[in-house]
Amino acid sequence: MPASAAVPRVYEGETSQGKALTAAFSKSDSGGLRLQGITFNTLKLTCSVDGSVERWGIGAIWRRGLPLDGRTLTIDEVDSEFAWHVAAKVRATHIAGSLLRFSHAALTADELPQICTTGDLTWTATRTVPTPATAEGPSVGTSFTRAIRGATIMFTRLR
Repeated sequence: MPASAAVPRVYEGETSQGKALTAAFSKSDSGGLRLQGITFNTLKLTCSVDGSVERWGIGAIWRRGLPLDGRTLTIDEVDSEFAWHVAAKVRATHIAGSLLRFSHAALTADELPQICTTGDLTWTATRTVPTPATAEGPSVGTSFTRAIRGATIMFTRLR
């Protein structure tokens, strides 16, 4: 059986905000790791001008997998409205995430521009075998997806 057809490696853990995350990896035919998908649930963002708090969930799926540089995971996605940065070292039994930051441009009630951000978070995850059943998530508000460089990324503002 080719390596790409093997059962994915699933890791579950939490952010420094105490919120759940899941990441799934596969091995390429050449033996390198590829990120298949990653989900961060209920991230808390604080807005710079009015101090309001927002809650977002972020999930991304790569159809062909995002190749890692050895055991280093790096995601830097920036467009005109959003910025999402992830950095981690992936080990056989755990992941040590040194960076997780999600930011977006927003307007206050008075239409003043502001940035809402998680700030720099850390995260950890432990490899789980077998993959546990998906737990029910928080109630969903607005959700949309973006296709960015081969990934489908879902952004969800939570209620």
